[in-house]
Amino acid sequence: MVNTDDISSSIKLLVSSVNEIKQGQESMKKMFESKIDQLRNDVLSIIDQKMQVLQSEMHLDLARESSRIDDLANSVHSLSIFFNDIEESMNNLNTQADSNNPTINDRNSNTQVNPLSN
Repeated sequence: MVNTDDISSSIKLLVSSVNEIKQGQESMKKMFESKIDQLRNDVLSIIDQKMQVLQSEMHLDLARESSRIDDLANSVHSLSIFFNDIEESMNNLNTQADSNNPTINDRNSNTQVNPLSN
């Protein structure tokens, strides 16, 4: 027959071993959660740093391109003024030429024509 003391001590040893395993698992779970939290924080920190660097680079690129666009707009505006001045000068020259050189129609309008003088 089996000794009840041996069975009782075996069961106590088994329960003790299960409790130790359970405590070990809880400890491992806390350690893993801590490591995962630390890893998540490290990854997020790296991502934040990368995002800040990219954002700074984008701001610099945008400022550079904005400056180039402003320069181009100023050049177009200057050219527009220049061409308007040329057009105005051309119109003034044409007006002066027209007033100094009357056309054939203008000369004929000053002379009187006798319809019977053929």
